[in-house]
Amino acid sequence: MSPEKVAKRILLRAVVVVSVSDPLNPHRQLLEFATSVHRRYWFRVAYPSAITAEDFTSHVHNDIDVWLRFVLRTFQSTALSNPSSHRNSAISLPLEWTFQHEFWRGASMMLSHSMRVAAEVSKVMTRSTAGRTRLDFWINSSLNWAVERMRSPQSDPDSIKDHLHRFRENGRYYVLEPAQWRVVDFRPPGCDLEQAAADATDGLIIVCCGDDFKRATVYFATHEPEEIIFHGKAVLDRF
Repeated sequence: MSPEKVAKRILLRAVVVVSVSDPLNPHRQLLEFATSVHRRYWFRVAYPSAITAEDFTSHVHNDIDVWLRFVLRTFQSTALSNPSSHRNSAISLPLEWTFQHEFWRGASMMLSHSMRVAAEVSKVMTRSTAGRTRLDFWINSSLNWAVERMRSPQSDPDSIKDHLHRFRENGRYYVLEPAQWRVVDFRPPGCDLEQAAADATDGLIIVCCGDDFKRATVYFATHEPEEIIFHGKAVLDRF
């Protein structure tokens, strides 16, 4: 039996979920994956690749901005607008875990079968940086792409500078040596569009969500801004 089949059998037989206390309500119990390995495996099962290697090559053109555009359009407007996604949120945006889940789901769908996305990466870093912070998403295989998320009520120059610096020399993620990287800043409905356009500098993408979370205006440093619809599914077209 191949090592992959052995590992799969072990995973399928192991405890998958455990009960934990809700950090926002200690009287409520939640279920979560027992380990990060289980989470990655079952997310891949739940959200398999929706495109072929040929689709990826012909539509993405090895451009992380183009790929992120496709990923953003897989976001589900029902999930983003769900009241539970905004519970105890101080700003008019879904909570962190909602964006984390939607991005992971979309990234898995918009990569071919031979590619993988990992979330909250720290163990691949050097000992001096591990534990200090975790990269939100790492796309392995031959791509070596990195994505960090922000969730901002408005333009925050200091926070933007901090997130961008993490990828640059002496930054926390510099040791990863990503071939391409981006910081994606999600902003609430009614955000200043002119400021968003000005903020979209090299390495930073601004996503200004619409009032109903069914669409958003996305500002790129390398492409013209575009209004996208949160389709909730894989849609391929030309950028």
